Amino acid sequence: MDVKELLSDADIIIRSIVSIVMLFIFTRLMGKKQISQLSFFDYIAGISIGSIAGEFTINEDISYIHGLIGIVVYSVIPIAIGYISLKGIKLRKILGDSPTILIQDGKFIEKNLKKSKFTINDVLEECRLKGAFNISAVEYAILETSGQVSVLLKPHEQMVTRKDLNIQASYEGIIADIIIDGKIIEDHLKLMNKDKDWLLKELEKKSIKSPEEVFLATMDSKGEVYIDLKNKDPKVLDVIE
Repeated sequence: MDVKELLSDADIIIRSIVSIVMLFIFTRLMGKKQISQLSFFDYIAGISIGSIAGEFTINEDISYIHGLIGIVVYSVIPIAIGYISLKGIKLRKILGDSPTILIQDGKFIEKNLKKSKFTINDVLEECRLKGAFNISAVEYAILETSGQVSVLLKPHEQMVTRKDLNIQASYEGIIADIIIDGKIIEDHLKLMNKDKDWLLKELEKKSIKSPEEVFLATMDSKGEVYIDLKNKDPKVLDVIE
């Protein structure tokens, strides 16, 4: 190994130490947020800082001053935004975001789904992960600024369980999605031993002329159908900051 290679290796070691020290300093300044608590902007800024540090470490064409400037700029801006956000609620909403109500009293808030770029399936999945398989049992589903979805069940769903009272529970089974955004899921109907004609009659009972009027329809193992109509958003109680 010649002197030039030794100097190159030594330079990479120095660059690595410098970038690690800088990353340590700025991550300490950013605070001890968990990954799930980071805003989307913080997350992107973190990825960018890591990319800059990695490129600075192995690319000898990047000068020390340019590499450090890149790390400093991408680190200082999120820190500054964090401190400015501490000054008041309005500034936090302008610089960051606020929680968004996706479901209220068992009904989807369509405009908020569109605003958040969430599909019905995304919300249904998040609710299932929180143990809410039946949308009609959900009082609120709220998209937090971290990207997590909080789910609050209706009061009667939070009462003591049959197990607590030593009462034999009947089998409920999984909730089947039978209409999503106006489209009938015929495969799901077949699995539930139902057909399209049966579904249309159920809709007719509720004075619904066409499946296209339905945002979401589900059915449980007892044959009970839950329906959420399109363009029927309830008045949103947007009281969360």
